[in-house]
Amino acid sequence: MEGKKHYRLTGILLFFFILVCIAGASMAQSSANSEKKSSEKKEEGKGSGQLYDNSAKADEIRRKNIETIKKFLALDGVGDTDQFFADGGTSEQTFPFYGDAPTKMVVNKNQPQAAQQAPQQKTEEGMPELTIDWKFFNETIHYTDDPDYIIVENYGSGKQLAQNGEYVPYSNHYFHTFRMLNGLIKEYREITNPLNLYKAFGISVGHMPTPDETMKAVTTARKSKTDVKK
Repeated sequence: MEGKKHYRLTGILLFFFILVCIAGASMAQSSANSEKKSSEKKEEGKGSGQLYDNSAKADEIRRKNIETIKKFLALDGVGDTDQFFADGGTSEQTFPFYGDAPTKMVVNKNQPQAAQQAPQQKTEEGMPELTIDWKFFNETIHYTDDPDYIIVENYGSGKQLAQNGEYVPYSNHYFHTFRMLNGLIKEYREITNPLNLYKAFGISVGHMPTPDETMKAVTTARKSKTDVKK
């Protein structure tokens, strides 16, 4: 009888021992998997970074930047726009308004605004404005993963000085990109369709290809490339 009790007790202890071993192994595997996933996330973060920083600090940076951008655009290009730029910041029209290269202006707050204009922009004192009654509208703000990089899409309309000395209606579609620094503009780029501006000036832009003509040109180019390979 004592022997049976002994075997029964040994069996129970062995059973509990096996359960403890299984539980320990399971916990160890779970811990290993967690460490692996954490390591993978860290490695992934090294390459691509966080897709979107929505932390409280990033949201505050965005809020401050958007406040500056809205005030800047509200001036419609008229008045003291330099107040919204960091010292040494740049303002650029990406299309070649005055020649082959983009028009770029560096903002130096220790100089008068007129002295900071790109060489092509400078005109004699008292010359009439190129654009009057200008307003931006239908504004859409696009956030990015970087709280210091913001894109604004809007439209603008007003009157443009034509070659005959008369102001004519002018409108365009705009994208503005802003690289910010401590709530001020570090890099500003204005992206728009120059053809609309040329038409307002009365400048002939020649024949613009139709969609069919464009596709024909694309097909011809690809066929020529294929024939060269042969």
